[in-house]
Amino acid sequence: MTTSEDGPTATIRAAAGYLRSWLEAQAAHRRVPGVQVAVRSGGELVLSAAVGVADVGTGAPLTAEHLFHVASHSKTFTATAVLQLVEAGRMRLDDPIGSHVPELEAAGSPIARATVRELLGHQSGVTRDGAHADFWQLETSFPGRERLIAEAGNGVVHGRNEHFKYSNVGYGLIGLAIEAVTGEPFAEHVQHAVLGPLGLTRTGADHDPARSDEYAAGHTALLLGEQTRRVLGHDGTAPTRRPPGSGRPPRSSASSPRPHSSSATTGSSPTTPSGSCSGSSRW
Repeated sequence: MTTSEDGPTATIRAAAGYLRSWLEAQAAHRRVPGVQVAVRSGGELVLSAAVGVADVGTGAPLTAEHLFHVASHSKTFTATAVLQLVEAGRMRLDDPIGSHVPELEAAGSPIARATVRELLGHQSGVTRDGAHADFWQLETSFPGRERLIAEAGNGVVHGRNEHFKYSNVGYGLIGLAIEAVTGEPFAEHVQHAVLGPLGLTRTGADHDPARSDEYAAGHTALLLGEQTRRVLGHDGTAPTRRPPGSGRPPRSSASSPRPHSSSATTGSSPTTPSGSCSGSSRW
């Protein structure tokens, strides 16, 4: 009989030291500011480690407690919140998004007829980020509700269920729908409906100034011939707050509780402003 002492967890535990040295080598080879990793197996946190720095400007060492964006992984939180509302009878997967975001219906946009199900599955045909996506390069502020809806309304690039089309704008609309159904900000709803019950006490939405010292800084990428990275700041994004669906991913750390029995999570000091949208501006 296989026990915890001679099963997969024991094997992973035995390899943990090698994994850390491999991370250090990879960080040096790829010249990334820092790398954070957690490996959990069989309910045991086998490895929680960090190498490098959290901020190349200050040289502050990266720790397992620093918070990183989890980017579009947070779409799972959005989808979970939707399915909870469906289970409670407060929303239907086949609801047209226009029933929750009436501005789309009023404007006569074809996306108003797309269903929540289609938006969740990236099957609605709506644009990925809109025609004016310079906010990813921090050249403009991230869109508020009005601009997000305008981008969605004018951003139909395929027919419904015609092609798979990854869309951050689509998940933004889902964030607005969740707010319409619950009557509360997206971030607050997900906090008490999803994150709290999972025990994710160190995972949160948006940039909290009170926790700024916990964030790993964002950094620019290294272009050919460049030797140094510029620090984007601990917020890592434009200073304006994003609307539901077009904003910041949640933050998490390598030592945060994990609900899975066997998983690994990694993070490196961000080299892009924030990664993908999450389904809510608060993430």
